[in-house]
Amino acid sequence: MNYYELALSGYFLESLIYESEEEIAPYSQVLVSLKNKKDIKATVLKKVNKPEFKTKKISQNLHSSLSQSQIELALFISSYYSCNLSFVLGLFEGLKDYETRPVFVENAPKLSDKQKEALTFIKNEQTSLLFADTGSGKTKIYISLM
Repeated sequence: MNYYELALSGYFLESLIYESEEEIAPYSQVLVSLKNKKDIKATVLKKVNKPEFKTKKISQNLHSSLSQSQIELALFISSYYSCNLSFVLGLFEGLKDYETRPVFVENAPKLSDKQKEALTFIKNEQTSLLFADTGSGKTKIYISLM
């Protein structure tokens, strides 16, 4: 059995400990029950040792988690405004697990010499911004870059 410290999203409560047979990563979102309330969204803060008291089970793993930037922002808000982390986490929606697929462009746009020059520049620079008139073909360059 695994035991987790959870922050009940949107509640002014200290973190609580729940159990689960499933291995759950920190900052994943789950559903739990509290007294007579069911399906309360909670965020896993960390895995803990078995407590000396009886714990409730985590109802469901939502298979979504907070991004690193969401975590950092929530911790900052909680610290800066002296606000309970559980309440702050109620402001954030987790990101569902997803798979990416490569995108294939069958007919790549034909670029002019100036557009090819701009494309080469963009590929060689870490950060760049493309300036041109409306209708000059900036989108073709971006499509070629992708």
